[in-house]
Amino acid sequence: MATKNKLISVLSDAEQFALYGLPDFDDGQRLEYLSLSEPELALACSRPSLHAQAYCAVQIGYFKAKHAFFRFTWDEAPEDRAFVLTRYFESPMVTLEAITVYEQYARRAMIADLFGYRLWTADFLAPLCALKNVFALFCSLTLHLKASFHAWQSSAVPRHSALFAVELCTEEQKWAIGLH
Repeated sequence: MATKNKLISVLSDAEQFALYGLPDFDDGQRLEYLSLSEPELALACSRPSLHAQAYCAVQIGYFKAKHAFFRFTWDEAPEDRAFVLTRYFESPMVTLEAITVYEQYARRAMIADLFGYRLWTADFLAPLCALKNVFALFCSLTLHLKASFHAWQSSAVPRHSALFAVELCTEEQKWAIGLH
C-alpha cells in the first residue's frame, strides 16, 4: 500500500515529470533536439574527453527541449547516449564515465552563454529585492486605496479630497486596481 504525502500536491506525478523530469524523446524529437548545429557541436567537442563531449551534446539537446539543466547518469538516457555517440563520435560501444562536478558546472555556463541565457548569480539579488519592495509598496497602496474608497462610500467626503479622483475612474480602472 502506498503511503500518502501529507503535503498538498498541486501537480500530478505526470505533470511533475513533464515539467521537471528528463526529456523523454521519441525518435522525431530525438532527431530535432539532439541534432546539433555547428556552434553547438563545436561547444560539445571543446570538452576534454569523449565522455564529457557526449554528455555535453546530450545536455545541449535537453536544454533546447526544456531550457533547464539536468543531472543524469548514462543509464537514465541510453537512447540519447546511443544517438549522440553514433551520430557525432562514431563510437556507439564506448564505456562512458561519470562527469565531474566541475565539468557539469563548466558546461552549464557555456551552454547558457551559447543560447543567450545567464546563470543565476548573487548580482541578481539586489534588483530582485528592489522589485519585491516596489511590488509590496504597490500592494499596500492598493489595499489602502481600497479601504479608503469603501470608507469614503459610506461617508461624506469633500469633493476636493484625493479620493475624489477615484470617483472619476471608469469601472474598468476601478476593477484593475481592486476598487470594485
